[in-house]
Amino acid sequence: IHLIDFDDRMNNDWAVTNQLRVQGTQVRKPDLVIYLNGIPVVTIELNSPLNPSQDTFAAISQIEEQERDIPRLFFSNVFNVASNDQFSRYTATGARREFWLDWRDPWPKQDTDFSTEIEKMAFCLLQPTRIVDFIAHFVVFEKDPETTKTIKKMCRHQQYRAVNKMIERVYGETDPKKRRGLVWHTQGSGKSLTMVFLTIKMRRDP
Repeated sequence: IHLIDFDDRMNNDWAVTNQLRVQGTQVRKPDLVIYLNGIPVVTIELNSPLNPSQDTFAAISQIEEQERDIPRLFFSNVFNVASNDQFSRYTATGARREFWLDWRDPWPKQDTDFSTEIEKMAFCLLQPTRIVDFIAHFVVFEKDPETTKTIKKMCRHQQYRAVNKMIERVYGETDPKKRRGLVWHTQGSGKSLTMVFLTIKMRRDP
C-alpha cells in the first residue's frame, strides 16, 4: 500500500482545515492543519502581528498545549509552524522550545521576492512538493543516549539547500570533473545530518 506518491509529488490529494476541533483531554482547535492524502502532516498556529501578547512564542505555546492535550493529531504530524506574520518558526513534532527555528533562506528565491513573512514561510515550508520532499528525505529519528527517548529531527534551511544543490551536481553534470565540489560548513550547522539527508536522497533515487 503506497500512502504517498513520492515519484509524482503532485499526484497526491491535499486539503487544509481551518479551526479544526479535536477532542482529547480537552478540546483544542489548531488554526490550520494540512492533510496529505487524508493524513494530517503539518499543524500551523497563526497569531496577530497587531496584538503584543500574540507573538510567535505565544503561538508556539499553543502548539505545545495541543501536542499535550490532543496527541492523536500529532501521531503522523511531520512538523509544526508558528507565525504572527512578522516572525515565523518551525520545528519537528515534539521538539523542545529551543529547537523552534526560522527558515532564513528562501532558496532558490530571494527575500525581496516576498511581500510578507507569511508568504515567504508558505513558499519555504508549505509547498506540496517540498512537504513530500521533507517526508521522503529530510526527517530522521535518533535515540537520545541519556534518556533513550526517540527524537524526530528535521532539516534546517542550509541543509536543505546543500543537499539539493549536491543532488543537482551529482545527477545534472555530465563532466565527471565537475561532479564534485566542497560544502562550506560553520560549526554547529549540522554537517553530519546533512550527509545523512544526502545519503537518504541518493539511495532513494532510482
